[in-house]
Amino acid sequence: VSALSTEALETKLRALRDQSNKHSQALTQKLATSQSGQNLLHIGSSLSTLPPDLHALLTQLHPVVSAAEGTEKQRLQSLQKLVACGNDIRTEQRRVEHAMECFELYRDLVAAEKDVKRDSGLRKRNVLIIDDTSDANFEGCLGEWMCVDTRS
Repeated sequence: VSALSTEALETKLRALRDQSNKHSQALTQKLATSQSGQNLLHIGSSLSTLPPDLHALLTQLHPVVSAAEGTEKQRLQSLQKLVACGNDIRTEQRRVEHAMECFELYRDLVAAEKDVKRDSGLRKRNVLIIDDTSDANFEGCLGEWMCVDTRS
């Protein structure tokens, strides 16, 4: 190659460049006709836009990443507060349910106490109450008892 003249070398260089351009055009046409080739062409063009210095990119992205981390931390704290509030609400709901159950039991006990007092007072006066829940037979009342039928 060193024995060739400058003019011959320039001619050979032009021929190689022309041949390279023809091969490049043929390859581009083949790539453009397939989906994967189109993806490669797109990637190839986007690679040329990447910054050459990744350190500069890292320096530029550091504030953005820091802001994103700060926002994530705030969101996590807010989520934890919401979860705690939700747990408190569920606890209070259970307390309300238990209070309602206690109220119903107390109401039933008060009603039962009234019934016991009433029955006790009637027994002292020899009065027998016959209602739908009673096992007593109205016709079988003894003479010493005054029978009161409350059935409808």
